[in-house]
Amino acid sequence: MTTYIMEHPATLLPNRSPQLRDVMDLDFRRLGKLLTGWRPQYEDDFQVISHPSQVHRLFMQHKPKRVALDLETGATGQVDMCGLAVSQSCARLFALPDPEGLDALWKAIEACKAEVIVHYGEGIEMGWLLDQFPAGPPFVVHDLHKLFHAWDPEYASAGRDKEDRRAGGGSGALAFIQSLYTWRPYHKHLLAAAKGDFGKKAHYCQLDCVVTWEAFHRVEEQCRQEQPAAYQAYLRDAVPLLPIVVQAGRRGWTVGRVAFESRRDVLQADVRNQAAALVLTYGDGIRPKGKKAKTQVSTHGIKKVLAERGIKLPTERGDDGKVKTTLKREARQKLLTKYPELADLDAYWSTQDILSDCYKDIIGKDGKCHASWSGYLTSWRWRCTKPNIAQWPEAERHVFQAAPGMVLVQFDTSAGEYRWFAGESADPALLAVFRAYDTSGLPTEHPHVANTSTLFAVGREKAAHWKSSSVPIEKAKYTFSKNYIFRLMYSYEGGIDELRATAAKAGLKFSRKDIAAFDKTWFAKYPVAAEWRERQARMVLRLRMVKCREWGYIRRLHGQDEAKIKNVALNFPMQAGIAGLVNRTVRETWRQWKAVPLANMHDGLVYEVPAAQLDEFRVWVKSNMEQPLVTLGGLVIPVDVKTGMHWGRGLK
Repeated sequence: MTTYIMEHPATLLPNRSPQLRDVMDLDFRRLGKLLTGWRPQYEDDFQVISHPSQVHRLFMQHKPKRVALDLETGATGQVDMCGLAVSQSCARLFALPDPEGLDALWKAIEACKAEVIVHYGEGIEMGWLLDQFPAGPPFVVHDLHKLFHAWDPEYASAGRDKEDRRAGGGSGALAFIQSLYTWRPYHKHLLAAAKGDFGKKAHYCQLDCVVTWEAFHRVEEQCRQEQPAAYQAYLRDAVPLLPIVVQAGRRGWTVGRVAFESRRDVLQADVRNQAAALVLTYGDGIRPKGKKAKTQVSTHGIKKVLAERGIKLPTERGDDGKVKTTLKREARQKLLTKYPELADLDAYWSTQDILSDCYKDIIGKDGKCHASWSGYLTSWRWRCTKPNIAQWPEAERHVFQAAPGMVLVQFDTSAGEYRWFAGESADPALLAVFRAYDTSGLPTEHPHVANTSTLFAVGREKAAHWKSSSVPIEKAKYTFSKNYIFRLMYSYEGGIDELRATAAKAGLKFSRKDIAAFDKTWFAKYPVAAEWRERQARMVLRLRMVKCREWGYIRRLHGQDEAKIKNVALNFPMQAGIAGLVNRTVRETWRQWKAVPLANMHDGLVYEVPAAQLDEFRVWVKSNMEQPLVTLGGLVIPVDVKTGMHWGRGLK
């Protein structure tokens, strides 16, 4: 009988960094002695399949309910090995191509009604399975990484991916997770050591399979026993969403090449002109020295010039522990808040950021952008990279368009996280604000207009006028009020610096005392919400874990300071809440329509549908998203729908 580890092994490590992954066999055996529980003696049965009949005998002997699958690629990037584990010690390997062997495997899985485990679905395994089964695999596919994420999203994002891949051919956080939940020594270095040796590579592949099988079942038992709601969230959301997430990237989104190249040319001209103006202002010292420089202005040069002018540059601590000045994006925002006279630099940086983020070679041979979608961030939001469509600037979205005969449909939650905050806190006055606006639709009843009226002690009519005013200081007061509310939802005590820029534009004094006065005013208006913030922060600080009750999502807080824990205590329920609503919509829309989203913007979705199905589709999805939320007292979050042929401002 297997005894599972019921204490988080990561708590035995000296810190969050998985440094022990890089040590050798002997050191991991020492680590194993620290862990409580039964240590199995592995009697490995690893074989290479030479005849399909061996597959049948394997399944008849073990009758597995779960099998772990792992793939390896050759020098050309093509899959050349398929490993299969039916237990923590028994594995087989197919040297590909082997159509007869794979056919026997699929039949055996079907006959045993077995489920398949992969270590990371967005790697090559799920895409390969979709190549084998274009309509979707006829069996359940589990994902070790997603299961671990459901149980502990903080550690699911741990690991040093670049170093691990370069040094040992491993997979960062996944290698860390695997090493925590097996008594075997760390094995990722074996792949790099194989260097084309079939036998060594086959051994590594099968070893990876049995480790994945063992780790999955250990994590599953731990999650099921300790956090049953999180385990149900994994089964409900992560498992069915896995093939959808992978297909979202494979499908891609049509990009108008003419519009893309035209806009890129305009931005490149703007950067050159802005850089030329900066040289006149700051001198030739900011010109890049190399002929192959990627930017028009030297970061080193601008740092030197600013320092000489007495401007204190932001700093950061590097991996080597040394503190250095930095002009990374977040640092630049803080710098500009403190020194508004650097607006010309801000304009250059903003244009350069748009070029580097949005106008690289994102168009594939099929005329589409194939972003890399994966799951999940700590709040169960989808992750998007290469490029990050989820945070594409509004002004640059027009380059994405619908394919011929299709229409784009965008669904956005209306003040979703703010409404979730109202429902979570159950403040009757705050809920009444949303009901009044949803009932009347009047500009004077808009929630952010109501906040502006409260914070600045003006009438609703004046606050509504500020919302659409062309007078900068009036518009800035409305914007400040809106940003202030998000600061209350996302930060317990901090977040004040983010208000500095809009406060200055609104002509406000800015100090902690001034913000405290706004807090006093708002808390007096909504005392129940204020009390919820205090209660929620205290509870999470004590438990070191925060939950989203509606979906069963959890986030454990390892090694965070008190201020960070209190902030996460407030923002996680809202962020995870809207993410869960979006995940449910994606899941149900796939089940009903077999439709994959083009984009998941955290609080909204974009789909592409045939023009003939547009009306029925948008009504169905809107209705699905607007279902009452049980733990929030039946609260419904309204959804805005826009359609059109071009994304962004082209949608109406």
